[in-house]
Amino acid sequence: MNLKINIILFSLLLLLYSCGSKEFEEVSRFETFSDNYKSGLYHTLDGIYNQLNEYKKAYPDKVKLVNIGKSEHFEKMLPFIRIQLGNSETSKQYLFVAGTHGDEAAAVEAMLFTIDQLLKNNIPVNATIDFVLVHNPDGFIENERTNFAGTDLNRTFPFPSNDVKILTENKAIMDLVNSNKYKASLFFHTANEDKYENLIRVPIEYNQYGTTAFTANAKADIEKLVSIVQFANQDNISKVAWHSSSELVNKNGIASDWCSSGLLNDSVKELSVNPPKYSHPSLTIELCSPKQPLQVDKLDEEKKETYNIVLNVIKNI
Repeated sequence: MNLKINIILFSLLLLLYSCGSKEFEEVSRFETFSDNYKSGLYHTLDGIYNQLNEYKKAYPDKVKLVNIGKSEHFEKMLPFIRIQLGNSETSKQYLFVAGTHGDEAAAVEAMLFTIDQLLKNNIPVNATIDFVLVHNPDGFIENERTNFAGTDLNRTFPFPSNDVKILTENKAIMDLVNSNKYKASLFFHTANEDKYENLIRVPIEYNQYGTTAFTANAKADIEKLVSIVQFANQDNISKVAWHSSSELVNKNGIASDWCSSGLLNDSVKELSVNPPKYSHPSLTIELCSPKQPLQVDKLDEEKKETYNIVLNVIKNI
């Protein structure tokens, strides 16, 4: 009997260790290595670091820069900024991520614009907003979808299988989610197929269960998040209507699926082998096609849409 109890206690300790909170190091600035800050319409990685440094200088009471981890090959810090709006003691927390695929720079630009607008405008909310602008710095530098080793970061999160190597860049995201009680997270992407433009991807899409895989409360929360994103741009900024789906991608290891995986109902609970400490509603957002528009008007459209989405989420979730 004692042996059985000890085994159970040991297992619980292992679980707590695997999903425990992590202390992150605040930094005064991100180091840059060149003054080549833009390439055409788009910021370089050094340009992103420099812009975040400028925000820290201009808004020291609202902005924190944090070292959440480095990329595997070039050992570049993932550019992370925390924005505090209103009262921190009553704040809700949110996570927004871009640059998981290194060749999807439009989402990164849209996120920079969003940060700029949130800091400049006096928004009456109590919110702690975390932005990871480039989840995949190595791929971003090389303008490649994958990391330097050729691995897709958005196919290697531990859901529904735990039989995956936790990549350095993914561990940074997982540590964030395991350390913060986010109300919601959004992962922003762009695509080269028109059918993906303005797509809201519902979690657990790989098995086409969609929201039916979740508990009643979680299902309602996810559907509310989908609705908020879908109607954030109802003023018709874009010619393509926002739509949701749980059928267009049939893949495992997607970040937003893992973030939501602790909310599954009993009928599919066995799929959640390594859920986050703080599971929450999470969506993948496909902003536009092509991945990196070369027209200023098109890129400006994506920036405004992204800002509207983030603003509506922090106001309504």
